[in-house]
Amino acid sequence: MTKQITVHPILFGIYPVLFLFSRNVWQTKADVIWVPLTIVLFIVGLLWWCATFIIKDSGKAALIVSVFLILFFVYSNVHDILLVQHGLLFGRHRYLLLIIGFLWSITAYWIARRLVNVTTANLFLNIVGATLILATIPNLGDWIINKKAISKDQIKAIRPGNYEQVTLNLPEDPPYIYYIILDGYMRSDLLEEVLQYNNSEFVSYLENKGFYVASTSRSNYPYTFLSIPSALNMEYINYLGDTVGSESHDVLATYPLIQANRVGQLLKSVGYRYVQISSGWSGADRSLIADDVFTWKNKGPEQAFLSLLVEMTAVYPLVQPILDDWQDERGSILFAFNEIAKAGLYESPTFVYAHIISPHPPYVFGADGEYIDEPEEGWTTESAQGAYLNQLIYTNNKVVELVDTLLVQHTTPPIIIVQADHGWAWAVGWDPNPSIALDEQFDMDQVFGILNAYHLPGGADELYDSISPVNSFRIIFNTYFDAKLPLLQDKHYFSIYYESPYSFSDVTDSID
Repeated sequence: MTKQITVHPILFGIYPVLFLFSRNVWQTKADVIWVPLTIVLFIVGLLWWCATFIIKDSGKAALIVSVFLILFFVYSNVHDILLVQHGLLFGRHRYLLLIIGFLWSITAYWIARRLVNVTTANLFLNIVGATLILATIPNLGDWIINKKAISKDQIKAIRPGNYEQVTLNLPEDPPYIYYIILDGYMRSDLLEEVLQYNNSEFVSYLENKGFYVASTSRSNYPYTFLSIPSALNMEYINYLGDTVGSESHDVLATYPLIQANRVGQLLKSVGYRYVQISSGWSGADRSLIADDVFTWKNKGPEQAFLSLLVEMTAVYPLVQPILDDWQDERGSILFAFNEIAKAGLYESPTFVYAHIISPHPPYVFGADGEYIDEPEEGWTTESAQGAYLNQLIYTNNKVVELVDTLLVQHTTPPIIIVQADHGWAWAVGWDPNPSIALDEQFDMDQVFGILNAYHLPGGADELYDSISPVNSFRIIFNTYFDAKLPLLQDKHYFSIYYESPYSFSDVTDSID
């Protein structure tokens, strides 16, 4: 008889990596899978060898290893179903780990001591493993066919036509320019309406420091990957529906518009140094034109992907303290605030673009800066709103410290923009549900209403309450660099993130 080929331990090891990648394929790069795949395959091989060495039967060892891998990788889903969805006490890590461990031990003992013929079981698991791998192919195939690698020299592939002609005239004493994005910071009147929180103390602080706070400002797009390239290129980017494809899911397609943005290029052309700072969003952790890019521990997408993979497994509760220190969202946010102030110490005039993941989740700061961790049973609507509000209060405190520092350390008053990339959506959560009608998915005011504050020394005359981010640098360039740019009509475009992010609907009239 032909000897049976047993490969299911390898397939069950590969599948979680491919599954996670296929679910995030339009938001990351293929490079992220190689380290996790290498680690997983090494561990699978080691476990298989050890089990074979102990029980002296490779076929039984394969079954034992595959059962271990199945229990190991389904752990987080079981935990969520038992505890988060149904509130069952034995779904807590302290109990579930013991239960899972006991189940595997009993199964391994039965396979090693009681199971006589493993041929059928191994064949069945070979088929199951292969089927799971094949199930990832449609999404990966769509990505392989439609994915386009875009560099600085290929931006015309996604941005048709020529840029609007802009000439900047450097002022005699050029000001430092700080563009600070506070991710997901909802407008103050909406904070009061939705969360009954009065943000007037923070707004009054900004106004007393010379800021113009646009009281009815809205973002031009509801998602970071759309709103930031629009603001940094001073234009609407609806053309992506044609160039990238209105049905494309590739959210990375806009990254080159950030990495080689028009604002940075123009300021560099007149002698500005360009510094880019990121506290965690992958779209701001690299640049094609910046003189310096600073990210916390130089963490890249590979670590983020490996972290997500670990969170799926039974080892996560055991390594969570180590992993949290490695991820350290708290450290990355504090790092970004510190680096902004340091960037202002350069002798040459500097443009600083800083993207800070706060008050956007993960929620890691209490109102006084204390450590906050997600409840094991998950966030409820009420607890998430409370956590958001507390993180926003702490973010306010950090902005106050930063603004005080920036205003003191410059003899020429700096230009400072403190702006959100989008608002928030409390009622139904952030991710659209395709089964819910578009007009029922979001409160559009909450999605688009943003904090938008400008410190423009001696030049706030062009500002107005409803200004949107697309006009921010048009006004700055007109006021300080004699650019004579026309202001664009403030428009607001919605799209469904996971379904067709480049298929835009004009919702301006419905939210005005």
